[in-house]
Amino acid sequence: MPNPTRRISTLSLAAGWPARPLACCVLALTLALIPQHTALAQQGVVTGRVIDAEIAEPLSGVTVEIVTASGRAVASTITAADGEFRVTDVPPGRYSLLVSALGYETQRVDGIDARAAAVAVGSVELVSQALRLNPLVVTASRDVEKALDAPASVYSVDSKEIEERPATTSVDHIRNAPAVDIITSGLTRHSVAVRGFNTTFNRKMFVLTDNRWSSVPSLRYNAMNMIPAVDEDIERIELVLGPGSALYGPNTANGVLHIITRSPLDHQGTSASLIGGSREVFQGSVRHAGLISENVGYKISGTYFRGDEWKYADSVEVANRQTAIDAGADPDTLLIGLRDFDAGRFSGDARLDFRLDDRSILTLSGGYNRLTSSIEQTNVTTAQAYDWAYSYVQARFHRDQLFAQAYVNWSNAGDTYLLRTGAPLVDNSVVYAGQLQHATDLGERQRFIYGADL
Repeated sequence: MPNPTRRISTLSLAAGWPARPLACCVLALTLALIPQHTALAQQGVVTGRVIDAEIAEPLSGVTVEIVTASGRAVASTITAADGEFRVTDVPPGRYSLLVSALGYETQRVDGIDARAAAVAVGSVELVSQALRLNPLVVTASRDVEKALDAPASVYSVDSKEIEERPATTSVDHIRNAPAVDIITSGLTRHSVAVRGFNTTFNRKMFVLTDNRWSSVPSLRYNAMNMIPAVDEDIERIELVLGPGSALYGPNTANGVLHIITRSPLDHQGTSASLIGGSREVFQGSVRHAGLISENVGYKISGTYFRGDEWKYADSVEVANRQTAIDAGADPDTLLIGLRDFDAGRFSGDARLDFRLDDRSILTLSGGYNRLTSSIEQTNVTTAQAYDWAYSYVQARFHRDQLFAQAYVNWSNAGDTYLLRTGAPLVDNSVVYAGQLQHATDLGERQRFIYGADL
């Protein structure tokens, strides 16, 4: 008996079109498989590397998954001994990358476009849960160290917590910190204290942004709503609950609040956020960072805020205003008691980072903030702020245990006036600062820190 398979094959080769139905079925099945094979060849590949965020060492055995928006995994793999991974057979589409390992926090990378033949995501850093409990800090001794090893009690708020909490100023991120007392007197006005008594015009705490003194120069007042840094740009906030005079000079015996922003060399991309709520509150902020070259990075950020302040009538302002009107003052131009409850401000910030070598970083930055309208508490009386501007420029250099910086802060009160008297509040102040610091280790248990501050 002839072999049916062989016979069909013979007929198919001998004729241009098979006459038998079984041969037609085989040919149709063959043609149907061709598109599937082509689609399989077009499936994407995602590659990258997983490292430990603290020690920058590769991590092996880490689970890497490609997931859809609903969380369904379409492909997965594990990292090799060198931390490298290669996820194959990824269907065309847009996905997220989930990287997880025991003892580490899960990292998510969005925007994976598998329509390309190959997608490289670069290095993915995993943060150990132990590091989260004992983070690296720099404020207590101006050197990188574990929080438990620092010579003072340090509370740290990381970028993940900052991203999860809507805020109008940086103060909102430390409300749950230990030993912190916060007085809120408006939509964006806060007074913070960790040592001693708090007031609505508190000047006790020493506030820094990237090692730069951030207070209003003439008043030494911590106007948190004048700091140009936006939430999308904040790497972490460190709060030193003890005195810091040894490192930061006078007027720092009541704690240090340090806002540390992200370097464009480490964090590129564009991020934006919108906040809205009661009292017509609206806030929009954006950050964009990129690389000019492998060792030069830039970033720009900005924010805009507006809202309706709580209505309040000061009896002294009302009486003084009526007295002035009775004396013949024009009520249309009289400033006494003339409150503007429409709060608004905008700010911008720019920065350039230069990696001179593996051990040296040079940073140039500048920022500007303007209170278009704000009711401000002072230690004399309440003031109506109009176009109060605050700006700065800064240059920093860091190499191993050498730190040097110079900066200038400006403040101009604009058309601000005191509400009880109508008198202008004049502030056109500037502060110039230069600092140099170095440290020497003598063995493993002794360090000498020395420097100069002008």
